[in-house]
Amino acid sequence: MPFSLANRRTRHLIFRVTEEEFESLKQLCAARGGRSLSEFARAELLGMAERVNCEARPAWMGILDRRLNLLEAQMAALSEKVGLVPVPEPPQTLDEDLSE
Repeated sequence: MPFSLANRRTRHLIFRVTEEEFESLKQLCAARGGRSLSEFARAELLGMAERVNCEARPAWMGILDRRLNLLEAQMAALSEKVGLVPVPEPPQTLDEDLSE
């Protein structure tokens, strides 16, 4: 499978393992049909990083959503106190906000 110059792998990641860890990784690689231990380790590590990123996003987005809701409520309360124009009702979800 040819790679473009933009997709060339030019960086190295090196770490040491014990003999037992090495044998265990070799067996797991063979069991999963990996072409090489290096390719197997790369795919597993990058897959794990992607799963962690996907799992972390909803928690982060939830925190941001709660903080924005609190800020909107505080702004509405302040606006009422000083007699400013009423703050419009915020959308229930981010998707509603993006569709407007």
